[in-house]
Amino acid sequence: MLKLFLFPTARHTTTPDIESAFPPVNSMQSDSKPYVVDFSSAVPVAVENGMGTSANLGKVVSSEGERFYLKDAVSYDSTSPVVSNAITSREVVSTEIYSLFLPAPKARMVNECSCIMEGADNEKIFIASRLENYQDFGDCLIKEELADDLERQFKAFTHEDAAAFKHNAIIAKTLTGELSELRAQNPNWWVGVDRNPDQELVQVYRAKALQLEEVMQKQFHILPEALQRQSQDSLGVSQLLGDWDPFNVFYKNMGIVKKGDGSLHVMRLDFGSCLDVGFQGQTKENGYETAVSQRPAIFPELKHRFKREDAVFSEKLPLLAQEFHTFPYADHAQSIAGKTEWAHTTRMKIGYRCSLLMHQKGSAQNAFETIIKTQLMNASGFKSADDLIQVLHARMDALIDKQCGGSHKIMEWEQNNPELSGAIRADLLSRLSIPTVPLGKTQTHSYPIGFIKS
Repeated sequence: MLKLFLFPTARHTTTPDIESAFPPVNSMQSDSKPYVVDFSSAVPVAVENGMGTSANLGKVVSSEGERFYLKDAVSYDSTSPVVSNAITSREVVSTEIYSLFLPAPKARMVNECSCIMEGADNEKIFIASRLENYQDFGDCLIKEELADDLERQFKAFTHEDAAAFKHNAIIAKTLTGELSELRAQNPNWWVGVDRNPDQELVQVYRAKALQLEEVMQKQFHILPEALQRQSQDSLGVSQLLGDWDPFNVFYKNMGIVKKGDGSLHVMRLDFGSCLDVGFQGQTKENGYETAVSQRPAIFPELKHRFKREDAVFSEKLPLLAQEFHTFPYADHAQSIAGKTEWAHTTRMKIGYRCSLLMHQKGSAQNAFETIIKTQLMNASGFKSADDLIQVLHARMDALIDKQCGGSHKIMEWEQNNPELSGAIRADLLSRLSIPTVPLGKTQTHSYPIGFIKS
């Protein structure tokens, strides 16, 4: 299922009570059961204008003075509770691991939600994610007012850029509305090519969708370089995690968040098809046909064809930020991939973080291993925690050794980019419980990477 997931444009400061409801990873032992928050005290709150929801039924709720987006990660009737909880846990695990690299909304598994989610068993596990002042690219790039924010923050974003952005936003908003109206008028718009789609609708819809693609491409290329580079970074980390849906046909799952100081940054959300999870409750290995057939016939034909051998989460890693064939809908990722000449730096930045994390390979205090071992729920057909850790180790090794040139090249990069590598270590310090030190000093200074802070 294509996932349309938009956080409302409302920001709330963190409270001590909520921090206690979302404990740090280091509060759990690796042999404990996954931590699930009791959400029985949560209550629904009104959705403001402009707020969106997930394709999987969800609601905005309030708990302990803060608002969350509460959603069912798996809404397929045929999915068993055990499989549903296993998939839900993988989405939370993926969100937490992604957060070691780049910003993502804090997410936790919750239960006791029957009073909010009608018909739900209290034992069923949902995902609660903190709200951020975030909008998907599909929503913010069609708004003229974003140009004013960009012009205020980025000196390179000129008044001429703002004028062009606003002009394109008007066109894109009109086309988005027309496409939405076509879907509303045709209840069976979503059928695939094997379901005898309405050919007249296909022709009309595709023509407008191609126009929108062209305008949205212009919008993305007008964005300041910093935001375009952040989008490429996001795609690279998504590839490392085996994500199948980092950016969809509706220009969602990636967008812009406005921080408390007013600064704008790219953010990812909705990690439901990472690791070994495919679409519609299936594993990647069993999900090739679904990935190919679920795409509605009215959407423009894809230039890049998804191959069966790529329907897997394995030790084989595509060239990050350049090779997108492992995405079922690679065209969408390619459209926001940024410039090829940036890709090497993107890989080095991701590889550098991996090197810092991999320094504690095998340690009980390895951050991403701890996330997996303390959060993952098992189900038949899905990889075990140890298997997922092994695959992630191999993918990180492949990035460091093959794509970055080896550990010595990572160290050279660290030495040649002291400001950037220092910023990465400082960012990890903000996410982990103890400081990290330059890789060049790890031969004489033994340090554990530690755990994620809440």
